[in-house]
Amino acid sequence: MSLPALDVPFLSRVEAGGTLRSLPPDALREAELARTWGGIRLVRLRTGPRDLSEGHFVNHLVTMNLGAEMGCDANFGGRGWLCTRTPHHGLGVYPALVRHAARCHDARDVLLVEIAPEFVSSVLDGGPAPALQPAIGARDPFAEHVLLALTEVASAGSPSDGIRAEALGTALVAHLAAHPPASGPGGATALASPGLRRVLDYATAHLDQPLTLRTLAGLAGMDLYRFVRAFKQSTGLSPHQYLLQARITRAKLLLGNRALSITEVALQTGFATPSHFSVTFRRIVGMTPRAFRDGAR
Repeated sequence: MSLPALDVPFLSRVEAGGTLRSLPPDALREAELARTWGGIRLVRLRTGPRDLSEGHFVNHLVTMNLGAEMGCDANFGGRGWLCTRTPHHGLGVYPALVRHAARCHDARDVLLVEIAPEFVSSVLDGGPAPALQPAIGARDPFAEHVLLALTEVASAGSPSDGIRAEALGTALVAHLAAHPPASGPGGATALASPGLRRVLDYATAHLDQPLTLRTLAGLAGMDLYRFVRAFKQSTGLSPHQYLLQARITRAKLLLGNRALSITEVALQTGFATPSHFSVTFRRIVGMTPRAFRDGAR
């Protein structure tokens, strides 16, 4: 699908089946900050947990976490999941047209900067595509300062802000192209084997079913002891902790659909009973599922 850069709505993304989706107008209107300067767009959003199915962005996207540390995973180009606790001011880079899937386990306060491929090409004098390399949970002090400066420009709203924004965008693109950030603050790691990658994909697809360590270890082709050690080394969590976090994240998403009862949400996230779901949800989130749903209105 060929679309003009920045002539499409903000965060336009082509999903695997060819469907074009973008940021809903209501979400953009509720954004704390939203500005456009030629080939650069900036928006600051506060959102809940979210899953992105496989697809690609039409424009380049650079993100920065403005809130507390949060759990984020990404799979770029089908090369396996990268799992990280993205720190405050941690960066994400999603190059245009690069296929990916992503999931965020926590509420987010995030800065999103969208850059037209034509802008990147002009900065790099027609350099190789996609020019920018994918990353998640990265730390980069220079890029951090540039993004914060862009935020100040957006907040000021002066007549010359377009010139300043273009200069900052140019510096950001040139820096990221010359110094691709490494995913994670020493934390985001690709799973060590195709078998372990299969485990995460399988677990995500079967959160509504009982999952045993023996089943997961078999998918990884490991004995139980080696599997538990390798899984924690790769993700930073035990298999039980990871599955529980993934189920609660999925539950938060499902609770946004008021057509589903609390019981249906519990069953679709692998909890044996609604009471077990409610007790676990309250222990982790700090409120009952019903209170969480009511607060999301």
